[in-house]
Amino acid sequence: MTGPPRIVPAVRDFRPADGNGWRPTKDARVVVPAGQQSTVADEAQLMAKDLGGLAVVWGKQDVRPGDVEVKLGGSGGAGRPDNAPPNSTADESYTLTARDGRLTLAAPTDAGIFNGTRTVKQAVRNAGGLPEGTIEDRPDRPQRGMLLDNARKPFTADWIEARIRQLADLKLNQLQLHFSDDQGFRIQSDSHPQIVSADHLTKDQVRHLIKVGQSLHVALIPEIDSPGHLGAVLAHYPDLQLHNASGTVLRGAIDISKPQAGALIDSLLKEFGQLFPGPYWHLGGDEYQALMSRNPEASYPQLAKAARDKYGAGATIKDLATGWLNDRQKTVQAAGKTRIEAWNDGFFAGGKVAADKNRTVAYWTGKEIGARDPAEFLREGRTVLNLNDEFLYYVLGEPNGFTYPTGERIYQSWTPRVLRHTAPVSVPESQTGADRIPGGRFGSGATTPTRRPRSRSRPGSRCRSRRWRRRPGTRAPPRCPGRTSRRWRTGSDRSGGRSRETAEAATPHRRGPGRRSRGAPRRAPNRYSASGPESVTRGTGGGTASGLDAGRAGPVTCRNAPVGARPAAGSAARRTFGYWGVRMSARARRADAPPVPRGGPGAGHRVSPVTVSRNGRTSDDRRSG
Repeated sequence: MTGPPRIVPAVRDFRPADGNGWRPTKDARVVVPAGQQSTVADEAQLMAKDLGGLAVVWGKQDVRPGDVEVKLGGSGGAGRPDNAPPNSTADESYTLTARDGRLTLAAPTDAGIFNGTRTVKQAVRNAGGLPEGTIEDRPDRPQRGMLLDNARKPFTADWIEARIRQLADLKLNQLQLHFSDDQGFRIQSDSHPQIVSADHLTKDQVRHLIKVGQSLHVALIPEIDSPGHLGAVLAHYPDLQLHNASGTVLRGAIDISKPQAGALIDSLLKEFGQLFPGPYWHLGGDEYQALMSRNPEASYPQLAKAARDKYGAGATIKDLATGWLNDRQKTVQAAGKTRIEAWNDGFFAGGKVAADKNRTVAYWTGKEIGARDPAEFLREGRTVLNLNDEFLYYVLGEPNGFTYPTGERIYQSWTPRVLRHTAPVSVPESQTGADRIPGGRFGSGATTPTRRPRSRSRPGSRCRSRRWRRRPGTRAPPRCPGRTSRRWRTGSDRSGGRSRETAEAATPHRRGPGRRSRGAPRRAPNRYSASGPESVTRGTGGGTASGLDAGRAGPVTCRNAPVGARPAAGSAARRTFGYWGVRMSARARRADAPPVPRGGPGAGHRVSPVTVSRNGRTSDDRRSG
């Protein structure tokens, strides 16, 4: 074996050496000098299983050719609990050394050891082993993950567990669950059982997911959005619904002038704060409808009066909303949460009440009326998490004129500094390091949960040969060699089966031209290319090359373009994306889609094309049934 290892995401540094490299032999073992009671025991056992069931031996042993030695180095792991969250990117670093047919994996913590095992797994599946030399690797940003909207569209516990395993295989370490919204409340509640939707997760299922996440170093981050997006809760508490001056009920918005409103949400925060043991909590705070009118004080006089009564003359509804989130933050802090977030449109400039200084800004959009530039938050000294909807939002059905992001575009145009629109934030580089922009998440939303992901290409329009293009006057175009289905969309169905006006009318939270609900990435004139980390491919190991459900849904081309292509090893794009900056591509699927084939992402750079039919199934799906 020669050349740098082909890993997704690319390793930070590889120093080659003369030799034949390392391959696991028939009698290879995983050697753990620290013993079976060490914090790296579970990582070593997982790697042994991933490599085909290697034997694991404990204590000091002679390391033979083909063996993998797993050991902690330095003082970072001393006294550290098993599977504890990392404190910095240094905790996630690791070194792999292939020498004389042996492989040594060393790291300061078990989190670093785990990341190293993911590299070994991919290397064996891709090339059978690792080349002679040394890999030194670590992430650039400590927070790397995915947001799943399982409130609007329910997902099974098994489906979510499969996503956690895929995130972990790509060295992503967070999964945010947006489990409460107008369309549903998706986790069992003992304090308010009436608010729970029919399709929901039990608490035992959530505990299992948390346990799986902890074993794979993936933190689950809960979000109960308020004071907006509470429709499923308020359906059972109509007296707490927000009314405007004319008596119209605002769906999903709670009347924060009523003391009972805070008591209701606090009771839910306390209940679920006990269910989720980690330090993270997301408060929501976005799109409170009282603040989306042209004159909030005139439209909601009861809120304006409550603001003046609580905070004095000159206080506004923005102050009341800020105070609401401050109060909810105190509730979750009392439950032991220390890393607390809210959406950027829940932070307001000026006013008499300031948002808690320790609250992280989850920046998802700069397109809202009055949206603040992320540079303002950084200048204030705040931490800003990147969820830029221009690049990092995948919303089922592409509502409101927006489109699915592509890995190609993310590779080419996105970095953690691109927080809003397409340009880096305009602050000194010293304010954009990992301490201020700790990373980001890829958002998978379901604003229109019944929509199927559609193909972006029209029938035959991108086939390479003219003979495959639709012939004028024919009832249907001939079958394209890049497709698996004979059925084609024609006429208006080429644009997704309905007109833009119909799509917009069916979309919740539509607020006029150019405005849309969180979870709606902007449509851009980009064509899909089967390259980058979300390629529609199958690897030699049988899993998807990357992406949550690559190949099952989403835009495809009608031509058999080369797949699996990635930027050259060490390029700026590969250093920035994935492990170094954020995410992977998420693929929201239909509820009746077949299960995901087993096998980890990044299954191989030796890939073969997989064609995708109109119904979102792949040729591999058809073969596997």
